[in-house]
Amino acid sequence: MNRTLAPHAIAAMIWGGISALFALIPLFSIFGLVFGIIGMSYSVKGLKLYALDPQNYSCGGLLKAAKICSIAGMSVGLLLTIITILVAVIISLNY
Repeated sequence: MNRTLAPHAIAAMIWGGISALFALIPLFSIFGLVFGIIGMSYSVKGLKLYALDPQNYSCGGLLKAAKICSIAGMSVGLLLTIITILVAVIISLNY
């Protein structure tokens, strides 16, 4: 029996990786947050389809890894976005 790749696995991993990458760049961390949300939606859709028939699909772990990358990208992106806004406000108040 041929097993196909889990649905949305590659797209979720790409978006999750991009979100983690952009989340680490302070001025672009908002993009990490947005890309993390996109990656999370793809991974959740894929995990729901994978749970319906796991014998028919392979690489369910890739979906879980994509979900973790998306969560990490969203968390760091949100944190750095808040820090960037606070620093900008503090600097603007000093001038």
